[in-house]
Amino acid sequence: MKKIVWICITALLLSVFAGCVRTGRTPEGLIKKETDKSADEEEFSSSLMQENSQDVKADDSSVAQQSISLYFWNKENNRLVCESRNIMTLESNLSIDEIVMALIKGPESDDLQPVIPRDTRIINTDQSDNIVTVNLSEEFLKAEDLLVAYTALTNTLTERADVQFVKININGKELTGDGTPEGEPLGVLSRSTNNIDELLAEKNRQKEQDTIKEVNRELFFRDFRGRYLLSEVRTIKVKNKGIVRAIVEELIKGPVEQSEGLYSVIPQGTKLLETNLLDGDEEDSKVVALYFSKEIKSPFEGDEVSRGDKNRGFQEIQDEDGQNRDKEAIILSSIVYSLSDLNNVKGVKIFYEDKNGNYTDAPIYSVDLRKPLTTKDFPNKLGKKIKIYFANENATHLIADYRAMSRGNVQVAKTIIDELIGGPRANTEHKGVFPADISKGDIRVWMDEGGSRVMVDLPTKLDGNKMGSTGALMALYAVVNSLTDPVNTSNVKEVKFLVDGQNVKTFGNLEFSEPFIRNPAIIKE
Repeated sequence: MKKIVWICITALLLSVFAGCVRTGRTPEGLIKKETDKSADEEEFSSSLMQENSQDVKADDSSVAQQSISLYFWNKENNRLVCESRNIMTLESNLSIDEIVMALIKGPESDDLQPVIPRDTRIINTDQSDNIVTVNLSEEFLKAEDLLVAYTALTNTLTERADVQFVKININGKELTGDGTPEGEPLGVLSRSTNNIDELLAEKNRQKEQDTIKEVNRELFFRDFRGRYLLSEVRTIKVKNKGIVRAIVEELIKGPVEQSEGLYSVIPQGTKLLETNLLDGDEEDSKVVALYFSKEIKSPFEGDEVSRGDKNRGFQEIQDEDGQNRDKEAIILSSIVYSLSDLNNVKGVKIFYEDKNGNYTDAPIYSVDLRKPLTTKDFPNKLGKKIKIYFANENATHLIADYRAMSRGNVQVAKTIIDELIGGPRANTEHKGVFPADISKGDIRVWMDEGGSRVMVDLPTKLDGNKMGSTGALMALYAVVNSLTDPVNTSNVKEVKFLVDGQNVKTFGNLEFSEPFIRNPAIIKE
């Protein structure tokens, strides 16, 4: 009896403190999963449904209690203190809105002070990859201490495993350090110390230096196909409040990690020669004027001659024209999106050197540069990174590769399968995992009702016996590891394979009757 009592007490204590302790995850097995499903994983079902699938929908009327960690102000010690809170929700994971709302409601403990004014409204929230954007009403600026408020919000949201950075907007405009439109923009915030005295000391040190400050900014580069913009958060040094120059010069440098699917957009050799702020059409609005060297036009030089070449076919000219338009759009949109969050900036005006060394705003290919450019000129350019796996040359391991999809595309699993079928990029050590006769649409995929299992329906013509044991193993785990990768989703834990809609016991010489789970041992880093 005493043993049972002690077990109950221990379980109770663990449940109280679990919300404020970040723990590592237990490594998962190789094939079969026998652990309980976690209630803390993000909803992914809508992202995985095929439009024509006949899947069983989860019961969204069930209510679950979830624990979250909220940070409030202990004035006596001048620290942010974590308070665990149980919240009832209909979702499989608390939404960003629910977490922010719980923080706005304030603490339950009398020893802690609220950090955000209770009349603050959530205008909207958004999450892309590991960056959360929270757009709040101007009441947020009435916080007793703005530093405490935005630090508590950031540290609360980054308690989630899938959130690393937080952007805070007030009525759609980026929050500044002092809350005024003229203040220094905060940029992209990451988790920081809970000691407010330390934060104040750091803030004062930056004031004393004044001429050079460091800030995290979200920069946009292209995916390898040049279709979408993918973001990279980078710490940049801003000299004498020249944040526009600092951002563009970092863009010119290119991405830090090209191996993770991001590629340069600004043509090699391009220099930013001047920057200026022009008055915009709206009151208190500004247009950023950028003056580039002639190299920004280099990818399109000689194009006028090639378009007039009578020896070239019409379709060939059309194809090249489309490629150049896409190339131009990705260059200009990366600049515009990287600067679009700056307060009161309503557009970007592009100038560059012509052959005579004079500044011109003629098109670098086809886009009219006489007017300021905005994000509305480049709709649907923002993408989401997805991580997939192909076999290495010897088919002994899986190697990661990256693709991109539109942020508006909710068919994540279908896109992953289609990319695997499409095969690896040319001139890489990657090797495709599916035979050439497998086409997009041959493999169907949908979400099972449990919320953590993906169903993958293979066609009969994908014969495990013909693929051999190694080929079958590579193909199946390329699918499993791609669908369960944390870059793509946080809640999918297992994959169940069918063949033409039927349960089968084997695929080649592999056991096929039970679900597969992630196999990190087969991945070559």
